[in-house]
Amino acid sequence: MGAGIPGTGMATLFYILCAFAMPLRELLLTLQGRSSWARWRLVSRHLLVALAMTLAAFATIRYLPRLLLPPDVTIGGASAFLVTVVLFVSYLVLTNVAAALIPGRLQLPAPKVISLPERRTATAPISPLPRHRERRHPARAGQSR
Repeated sequence: MGAGIPGTGMATLFYILCAFAMPLRELLLTLQGRSSWARWRLVSRHLLVALAMTLAAFATIRYLPRLLLPPDVTIGGASAFLVTVVLFVSYLVLTNVAAALIPGRLQLPAPKVISLPERRTATAPISPLPRHRERRHPARAGQSR
């Protein structure tokens, strides 16, 4: 299994959606009189981190192709963005194939076998737990179990 682009997975999406919903909930709690400045600081901090993550992902998708390739580069009529996507996908395929093949060629040392000490038994026998008195129904007092 290959790793994805950091910060673009399902957990990140969940975090960003929660961080964008936090101010709405906090506003509701403020109107009810159950909020504080400390809570608003926490909400603001999470909201700023989520905004920074969103802007970083957007900037990567929008401006990275322009940085890697000049805007007038076309290969067979394809735009620079398409060329960047094709190069990125080929890079991912190459790294995943290398990750699958290289570990099989590595010579790792054999693991050392460590003998465990024998299990010691208790020197004195363990006394059984005390039994509680059995309560019998008065009508069944003469019956045995």
